[in-house]
Amino acid sequence: MALLDRPASRLVALESLAQVTHHGGAEVRAAIARKIPTLLDTLDTDPDNLRAASYVWTVISHSAAAIVQNEEPPSSEELRQLQVPRLLRSALFYIRNPNVSHTLREHVLEFLSGAAQHCSKEFWENGSAIDFLLSCARNKDIRIRAEALGALLRLNIYKGKVEDIQFDPKNLLSALGSKQWPDHVSEALMKYG
Repeated sequence: MALLDRPASRLVALESLAQVTHHGGAEVRAAIARKIPTLLDTLDTDPDNLRAASYVWTVISHSAAAIVQNEEPPSSEELRQLQVPRLLRSALFYIRNPNVSHTLREHVLEFLSGAAQHCSKEFWENGSAIDFLLSCARNKDIRIRAEALGALLRLNIYKGKVEDIQFDPKNLLSALGSKQWPDHVSEALMKYG
């Protein structure tokens, strides 16, 4: 991380971080995710350096996943450290640039898709992020459409109502009335227990 301050060593440091986040475990990725604000500062110092941006977004997409793509939601402190609104602004800035590499686009979309569930509040506060995902849902590339659709579904997970379904065998039997199960169904049920 210290090498990011020196322009002569910045690309080597970013490439190394990209390799570490690509092959490292969840703990390593989570530790690097805590440094995302520093990576965003690096982008802010030279926003036109698309090669550096590609490495930074590779690191961000891999490391942020260790925090925002878990089954359990991250803590509010972890989300605050990630600076999600700033990440969204940066992601949209780079994704709109027609000169960015395919790799950078893939990693930005990967981040947006993965962060959608646990960072949905930040997405809903940034209408451009929602518009971008909606536009990706119309892309010719099936992978991009699927990624966008997954993100849009994850955005709405917490807005849905969870149905409280309880199975009551007495209700089932009363619905059947005096009808009996067919013999082959009764035998299968008896075998199953």
